[in-house]
Amino acid sequence: MLKHIVISIIFLIALISGSVAQDESLSMTVSKNPVPVGERFKLTITLKGGQGNIVPPSFNGFSLYAGPSKSSSTQWINGVISMEVSHSYFLVPEKIGTYTIEPASAQTGGKTLSSNELKIEVIKQSDAAANSPRNSQPASGGGSGDCFVRMYSNKSKVIVGEPLVVNYYLYNRYPRFDLEQHEQLPQHSGFWKDDKLVQSPSWNQDLERIDGKDFRRAHLATQVLIPQRAGELKLEQYKAQVAVGNRRSFFMNRMELKSNTLTIEVSRPPNSGKGAAFNGAVGDLDINVSVDRSDLDVNDALNLSVRISGKGNLVLINELDLELPDEFEVYDPKIKDKISTSGGGMSGSRTFEYLVIPRYPGDYKLPPIEFQFYDYTEDRYRSISSDEISIQVQGDAVLGAEGAPKVIRKEGVSELGTDIRHIRNKVRVQRIEGEYFPGSWQHWTGVFSPFILLGLFLIYKGKREELDADLIGTKQRRAGKVAARQLKQAKAYLDSGDDNMFYTSLYQAMNDYASQKFAIPLSEVEKGTVQTVMMKKGLETNAVNSWIR
Repeated sequence: MLKHIVISIIFLIALISGSVAQDESLSMTVSKNPVPVGERFKLTITLKGGQGNIVPPSFNGFSLYAGPSKSSSTQWINGVISMEVSHSYFLVPEKIGTYTIEPASAQTGGKTLSSNELKIEVIKQSDAAANSPRNSQPASGGGSGDCFVRMYSNKSKVIVGEPLVVNYYLYNRYPRFDLEQHEQLPQHSGFWKDDKLVQSPSWNQDLERIDGKDFRRAHLATQVLIPQRAGELKLEQYKAQVAVGNRRSFFMNRMELKSNTLTIEVSRPPNSGKGAAFNGAVGDLDINVSVDRSDLDVNDALNLSVRISGKGNLVLINELDLELPDEFEVYDPKIKDKISTSGGGMSGSRTFEYLVIPRYPGDYKLPPIEFQFYDYTEDRYRSISSDEISIQVQGDAVLGAEGAPKVIRKEGVSELGTDIRHIRNKVRVQRIEGEYFPGSWQHWTGVFSPFILLGLFLIYKGKREELDADLIGTKQRRAGKVAARQLKQAKAYLDSGDDNMFYTSLYQAMNDYASQKFAIPLSEVEKGTVQTVMMKKGLETNAVNSWIR
């Protein structure tokens, strides 16, 4: 009996020794490779089959965001015990390039283990990736304690007209929480903005670790901002009303949360490479010009569509200058937008639809339309143009009684009557009493009036050609008409209850009017510039202050 017990103990010891036996190894892995610059990633050092002191390598070229976080696990699978210890670090690459992370080491069982080395490729950051709060660095003052709001921007340096994306996140550690109000987003002076408010914010499943504490995080809102002027523009604080409480407390405390502020450095597009066709468009854009018909009769209408599409500040692109034949009558365009905003910025298309009426027959060539924009991804101006379009106009144009062209149409001759009037063979002549017509004022008026009218016509024609050649003057004269049309559209938005589009249209109408009336480039329209120009024009102070407000 004793013999069997001894044998069993020896067998059990051998079994346990064999089950624990495991090769020791040290490895190093990353969560992603390549990594966009500025984007956080995780580096994990794993020791298998033993326990010991893990020594991390130096992280040259990377900023340590958090870590190390340590974890260990022990598993029994098919009678074999496996042990594993991991140290995790969150790193942020600082510059584009290829970096080598030297091997890590570990002291275990009286020997030193070395891991593999890693080559990390750091690439350019995309807009979509830049929008993540994990990859954005908020400014100081974004809140502290167990509940706060933070504002993140995917860019800190942009040029005038370059869209950037701002996200607002709520962080909380209270077990009882109620978001009472978060409907008013900051206005951010100097920016065109598009707000996207999350109506029912929800907590992310993963916890966010900040300063050694785990927080629940909820996305509150996104704003797409387009700077309208250069300088250091400050993003205002975002405010939210919340109620918080602990499990042991029956009552909840109300508090107002204020986010951090951010400063965006906005510069103007460079002058080098800027041509006459540049009108403030910024992004990666394309142009397409088309007509709905190329063969038509005199006085028939055709639709000329100029479509600007791509990614950039589409909502701020104004109509382009058309160089059409003098025989064509062109009306102000209708603007149709198919524009969407997202975490990547603004994309879609803006189409200008012109109604064109040819007044004389012939074969015409519509010259290409030149379009220049600044591509901020390549840091250069790009010029593109549309294709030439051929138009054939049929029919005959004849000046009518009022000097307007009219078409001679081929029609059958209508028979008005069959009676023949008899010829009178006797005529009575009656002497007109008074002075004779020759030498009278009516006579001399009839003689000289054609020459007077011809002179007035030549003066008018010369003045008209002079005005047409003055593009700036033409825009100044049309500024009121264009603004009236835009304000009419803004009123339609107001009547329909679309407040966001109403303020957008009103803002655009005021900027366009100031740009055209005072010959200020749209990208340079700002309160200070407009105020200075108005004062130089001699406008009353009350009128200037009313405009600025």
